[in-house]
Amino acid sequence: MTNDDVTQSWLSKASDDLDAAMILCNHHPMKLENICFHAQQAAEKALNAVLVDNMVFPNKTHNLGEIVSCVEPYMGDLENLRPKALFLNPYAVEHRYPNELYIDEDTARLAIDYASDIVQRVRRHLRSKQQDSE
Repeated sequence: MTNDDVTQSWLSKASDDLDAAMILCNHHPMKLENICFHAQQAAEKALNAVLVDNMVFPNKTHNLGEIVSCVEPYMGDLENLRPKALFLNPYAVEHRYPNELYIDEDTARLAIDYASDIVQRVRRHLRSKQQDSE
């Protein structure tokens, strides 16, 4: 498996998580914690795709702020994405425990929007990088 294949695998997993979040958003009653979890995972896996693409083995962390800091040298200024990543941060772990987080439908939809922004930004970056190398 080439490095490009591994990068694409990470992006595919990110897309799967984003799709899962959107599908759950249409389920009634909405599974709010699960929507936010999958949104966080989509962002995490997309950002890790950038690391893998640059031959950096991702740390075993769910802290999106930390991952954004690791990705910045390869993608440039991510200050506009950092707040979105930090918004998603609690949904990696805290949602698994009862009464840890209050999540309403607007929060779940915002989580999907933020994750989608991160995934799309990563896709554009990787596409641009690939075109530059051709």
